[in-house]
Amino acid sequence: LVSVEHQAARLKVAKAQQLAAQLPAMCRLEGGDALSASQ
Repeated sequence: LVSVEHQAARLKVAKAQQLAAQLPAMCRLEGGDALSASQ
């Protein structure tokens, strides 16, 4: 049986990895919008 602490830690890591994966795409989108707006 997986302990609650272990489950919570795994969930936190998964969330952090998900955020880390989304950040570059978000930055690229915002950067692209800013570039197209300035032109």
